[in-house]
Order: sequence, then C-alpha cells, then structure tokens
Amino acid sequence: MKTILKSVLAITILGLGLSGSSAMRALEAESAPSWSFFGEWLQSDPAYKDYKAAKALFYEEKYPQAIAVFRTLLQNYPKSTYRDDAAFWLAYSIEKSGENDEAAFQEYQTFLENFSESSYANDAKSNMVRLAQKLYRAGKKQYKVYLQTSGQDADFDVQLEAVTALAQLNSNEALPILENVLAKEGGTRLKKKALFAIGQIGSPQALALLEKYAQNGSDPVAQKEAIFWLGQQGGQSALEPLMKIFAASQDREIRKKTIFSISQISGEKSAQILKEMAMNDAEPEAQTEAIFWLGQQGGQGAVPALMEILRASKNSAAKKKAVFSISQIGGAEAAARLKEIAMNESDAKIRQEAIFWLGQQAGALLGHFGQAREV
Repeated sequence: MKTILKSVLAITILGLGLSGSSAMRALEAESAPSWSFFGEWLQSDPAYKDYKAAKALFYEEKYPQAIAVFRTLLQNYPKSTYRDDAAFWLAYSIEKSGENDEAAFQEYQTFLENFSESSYANDAKSNMVRLAQKLYRAGKKQYKVYLQTSGQDADFDVQLEAVTALAQLNSNEALPILENVLAKEGGTRLKKKALFAIGQIGSPQALALLEKYAQNGSDPVAQKEAIFWLGQQGGQSALEPLMKIFAASQDREIRKKTIFSISQISGEKSAQILKEMAMNDAEPEAQTEAIFWLGQQGGQGAVPALMEILRASKNSAAKKKAVFSISQIGGAEAAARLKEIAMNESDAKIRQEAIFWLGQQAGALLGHFGQAREV
C-alpha cells in the first residue's frame, strides 16, 4: 500500500510541474514539512519516527543501535505500513554489522516469509546469495543448495547473482544449474554469465559442456561465447573441436571467433592451423584474420610462416595483411623481410606497403634515438 501511495505522490508532484529529479528529492525527503497532504498522511503512521531514527542510525554505521530500533518497531507497530521496510533494513543492518552472517541470512528468510510481495524481496534474495557464497566458503557446505536454487529464480538479477557466485565456487555441482540457464529462451546477458561460469570451472565436464554449446548453432550469441571460453580454457584439447566448428560453419562471425580462439592456444600446433587457414581457406576474410592472429600469437617465430604465406598467396588482401603482421612483430628479422619484399615482390602495391611499414619502423627508431640524445 505504501509503495502505491508513493507512486501516486510521485505522479502528482510531476503533474504539478516538478522535474523528475525534484520529484525524487521530494520523495526522499520524507520529513520535509513542505510535503502535500499525501506526504503528511504517510508521515502520520505511528512507526514513522522510529523508522526514520533507525535509518539515520544505519547510515551513521551504528548498526547495533539501528538493529534494536528496527526490532522495537516491528514489535510495537504490527499494523504499520513500514513493517516490510523495517524487516528488510533489520536484516541488512545485521549483515552490515558483519558479526553473524548466518543470523543475517535467517533474518532475510524471515523477511521473505512475511513479505514475499515487498518491493525489497529481490534485493533480499540477492543479498542472501552473497551471504550464502560467503558462508559456503567459510565451510558451511549446506549453503550451496541456496545458490543452486537461486540460479533458477524467476527474477533475472537474482539469477545473475547466483550464477556469478556459482562460477566463483568452481564446482562441477554447479554445472546442471548453469546448463538449465542455457536451455532457457532469451536472457543473453545471463547466458553469457553462465558460459563464463562454466569456463571458470574448467573441469573436463565443464569443457565438454562448452564444446557442446560451441557446436550448437541454434543460438549464435551463446555459440560465440562458448567458442571464446573454449579457446581460453580448453588448451590443446580444444583445437580439434574448434577446427571442426570452423570447417562446418558458414557464419563469418562464428569463423572469425573460432580463429581468434585458436590463436589464444599457444604452441606449434595452433600456429600451424592458423598458417593452413591463411594459405588454403577459400574465404579471403578468413585468410586475413588467420594471418593477423598468426602474427599476434607467434612473435619472431611467425616471420618465416608469414613470408611463406606472402609468397604462395594469390590473394592481394592476404599478402597485404602478411606485410602488416610482419611489420607489427618488429625487430631485425622483420625489418630484413620487409626490405626483401620492397625490393623483390612482383606486386607493386605490396612493394609500396612494405616500403610504408619500413618507413614507420625507421621513424620510430629515429624518434627513440632522439629521445635518448635529449636524455
């Protein structure tokens, strides 16, 4: 009832010509004498003064005193419109005091049992997720059940809190809950968080689940996210499924994401895969993407492969990207190869590209020497 009255009051204030921020200030200033009769009616609640006093103590971080006043209010004013406010802020005060996390958790539970329709209900659930995670880490394993249940809550923000907490626990027990999140329609942000959580768990079971969603093209957003985390966490064993995804997909964005994920896996095998993509893939965009990440991944060791790609390729864009990648690696070997391209390449545009990047390297070198002389 109190929430509805405050909404009516806000609409009335806005109707009188106050700006949105002015209306909010009027609502927040619950003790302001300039309130309309709506505000005076709300202030006439017998619990109002105690509620304001308890809130003031809370904001002064005098939590034991605030707890005492909130408890007294709940005992003395059983019909007050501020009962749900007081019950929530009582639980929050206990939590903020830091003295007893289980007591705070139980107080939130009591609040939800008595005021399940309160506007504070989802805030209470989110705070309980945070406490459950903390209590679980303190050795109270029974609180994981609450996290698993909250992962299926109807409220998006509560689900998100729970999924995040489950991720940080790095437990295979969270996988069924996370898979359930992924199976639901919609909720892109929540699905991304669930896939992040699975990636953080990093167990063989978690990686198998990532592989499953990386190969599932029915949800492109979830697929791209799964491909990303497979590359981040899967190691060498992720290369084969990533190659299969690349070969099977006709979606340029999926192929691009797959190339990136392969590049994130260090080692000769991934470098060889990128080289083969750069030389043999039928799609020019995939070739240039593979060349770019080969240069980023391989460092000085990638220069011979990039030169081989440049000599073998008939794709002008791929040759240009190879020159760029060599230039970004830097060093004496890269400079020597750029000079070789500038002198011997048959394609005039590619020679010009090599000359340009040689000039950029020389300019940077001169700038470095100039700074050294000033010092």
